[in-house]
Amino acid sequence: MEDLQASLARRSVKRVKHDNVTAFCVKVPSLISFAYLKFRDDNDVGDNGNSCLVIDSLRLKCFIFIDHSKEYCSIENMPPLVSATTSDYTYRDYKFLVCCSTITFSRLVNLRICPDESNWLEPFILLLGNAATLKNILVDYVFSCQPEDLPLSWNQPSFILGCLSSQVELFEWRGYGGRQKDKDLLTYILPDSKCLKTATMCLRSTFGVEGRERLTEELKNIPRVSSTSLSFHSNPTREWRYIV
Repeated sequence: MEDLQASLARRSVKRVKHDNVTAFCVKVPSLISFAYLKFRDDNDVGDNGNSCLVIDSLRLKCFIFIDHSKEYCSIENMPPLVSATTSDYTYRDYKFLVCCSTITFSRLVNLRICPDESNWLEPFILLLGNAATLKNILVDYVFSCQPEDLPLSWNQPSFILGCLSSQVELFEWRGYGGRQKDKDLLTYILPDSKCLKTATMCLRSTFGVEGRERLTEELKNIPRVSSTSLSFHSNPTREWRYIV
C-alpha cells in the first residue's frame, strides 16, 4: 500500500482532443504534485464550457494547470498549495484565476501565471490578496504569441496587499512590453513590496535597441525600495525554478 501511495504522489495528465470526458475528477489522498495539460488546435473552438476539472486532494502542494480550452476548474477541500502554475485560455473569461481569487491560500509560496489571450489582471490581483505567504511571483508570456493584443483591465487597490508588504521577495516578468497597464501594475507592485530582493524584467525580444533602451530607462524610474536589485534581459528562457 505504501508503494502504491508513493507512486500516486506525483501524477500528470495530458488530455487528448475529443476524448469525450466531460467531468475529470482528481480525488487522490496521497497526491502531492499534479500537472494537468489540455491544449487546443488553431482550428479548435474549445469545449463550449461543457467539461470540467475537479480537484479534491488534501495533500496537494504543487499544481500546474495549463488549459487552452473552455474547461471549468473547481477546487474542493482546499489543499496546502505551495507552488502553482496556470495558463488558462477561456475566451476572455479567466475561470481558473477567478476560481482561485475566492479561495484563501494560506501556504502558497510560488506563483507562475502565463497569460494567454485573457483579461487576467483583475483576478490576479484578487488572488494576490488571498495569498498572504506568497514569496515568488512570475508573470510569463511564454504561451502568448501576441501579448501586446491581450486585453488588460484592473482596479488598483487603495491599500497594500499583505503579501507585498511583508512577504514577496522575488518578482519576474517575462515578455514585458511596456504598455501603460503593464507600467501601472509595476508601479503598484515594486514600491509596495517592502521585502523585495530581486525584480527581473525580461523585455520582449521584438524590441530593437532603441526600444529596449527606452523601456529600461522607464523601468529604472519606477519607485522601489532601495534594497531591490533590478535586472533586465532581452532573451528570457522558458524555465523558472521555484525557490522553496
